[in-house]
Amino acid sequence: MPGSFDPLDALLYGRDDRDHPNPEQSFSRTSSSADLLSRAADHDLRLLPPLTWRQNPELSLSDWKIQVGTNSSSSSGEDDSAAQHQVYHVHRNVLANASEYFNALFQQQQQQRGMGEELRTKTSTFQFHPRATPAFEVMLDYIYSPPLGRNAIMPQNAIALRHLAQYLGIPSLLQEVTHIILADMVTFRNHKRYIEDASVFYDEKIVLALKKQMDLQVTLSDLVQSTFEVLSDDISKFF
Repeated sequence: MPGSFDPLDALLYGRDDRDHPNPEQSFSRTSSSADLLSRAADHDLRLLPPLTWRQNPELSLSDWKIQVGTNSSSSSGEDDSAAQHQVYHVHRNVLANASEYFNALFQQQQQQRGMGEELRTKTSTFQFHPRATPAFEVMLDYIYSPPLGRNAIMPQNAIALRHLAQYLGIPSLLQEVTHIILADMVTFRNHKRYIEDASVFYDEKIVLALKKQMDLQVTLSDLVQSTFEVLSDDISKFF
């Protein structure tokens, strides 16, 4: 989603993501009565299971649906994307808290600036590349419980999660997955996978970051080689 800060900007362009504070840190409680109410409710809240999209929608009081399908242009050519839609029963408050896209959508409804199909049916429908659809559930896990989603981030879905985070405007997930990718780049174990996925999702920043890392590796290799040659020449003088 346009406007979201990308942690790769710090690597590629020297921008510091500290200029973009975590929105979760921007809230502070000022009412002592609110603190008291919160502490008083702690015991009751601990008795409730954590809210998740995986629960029975009737029991979890789901108030929104998300339909996710595969782009027909990315599939085998058969026009059966509607039949392949996966439906997720979710919660508006969770979506609005995590996603800039959904926050803006629900704000539009509150301000009564029109009721499009999405708001009337209480259903959001998305079409993604086949490599992104398996990552959608990981994204949902993350916005409901960041520790749970974080444990499911791996090289096979990292670039797809970056794509989803940018598309739906989820800054926390974008930063989380990008930092994981950057840390993994140092090992050079998954460069091929990252390059393939980056080309699928047109993620030019990942390609540039990979190239920068590879150029640095080549420079270090050349430095080591030249140092070895100099030391070898010096050593040979003693024999």
